[in-house]
Order: sequence, then structure tokens, then C-alpha cells
Amino acid sequence: MKILYFDIDGTVLGAETGCVKPALAEGTLERTIRRCGFTRLVCIGGAVKTVRLLEKQGQAPDGRGTVFKLCEGAFQDETWFREHVDLVRDPDRRAEEIERDGDWWYADDMAAFYFKSAGREAELAEHLGKRIYAPEPDDRGCGLLAWLRATRD
Repeated sequence: MKILYFDIDGTVLGAETGCVKPALAEGTLERTIRRCGFTRLVCIGGAVKTVRLLEKQGQAPDGRGTVFKLCEGAFQDETWFREHVDLVRDPDRRAEEIERDGDWWYADDMAAFYFKSAGREAELAEHLGKRIYAPEPDDRGCGLLAWLRATRD
């Protein structure tokens, strides 16, 4: 199973603008992910904290729906999205929740912070630019698409 762990702010959305990065818009991110053979996606974004907090309070938020809407058109097929996306248990510990025994890939502009917080600096050094992609928070999204396409090799 090919798994993509993905952040939202600074990875799918520009950190300054809060809008989907132009190269990822109109479903381009979804189409690229699907063509690259990812069968499971795990949202590791900070928005998941709010979902988990509401769950702890006894509410039943639509976490997948929230993430879908936050991604502002980078994904277009909501049915497919709901079938393939999971939410990380604790976004603050996102680097610890990677299923390392599988075919995992990790896209997060804050990758260095979360891997260092988890005491996984060696893993970050080994995989940065390979299994781990840390985009510039306000780039156009082209680098993320190129990195995803390279996962097919």
C-alpha cells in the first residue's frame, strides 16, 4: 500500500495567502496523486487538531469533509477523497505516526520541525528530498507535483 502523509497549510495552501497553491488547483493535486498510485492518504495538518478536540468533547465532526473543503479544489472527487483519506491521530506527533514498514511518503513544509521534535533527525537526513518533501510554504506547488511524479520511479 502506497501511503501519502500530507500537510495542508504551506504544503497544499500557501502559508501567506491561505489559498490553494496555483499548480495544485482545479483537481491537479488529486489527479497527480491518483496517477502516482497512492492508495491511502493521511492528512497530518493542524486542522486535524480541531477535529480531534471536537471528538473529545463528544461531538461528531465531519473531519474528512473539513479537510476536503480546506484544500479548496486541490481535490475534486469528494467520494474518492472520503474513501482514501484518513486523519492522523495527533498532528503534533505526526512524524511518529508514519507507518514505516510500508511504502510511505511525507509532504510537509514543517517536516524538519516535526521530525526533530520526534527525535528522528537521522531519518529526516536520510529521506529528505526522497521519501520526505518539504516545500517552500509560499511556492506555487510545482515542486510538490514533481516530487509526487518521482515517487513512480
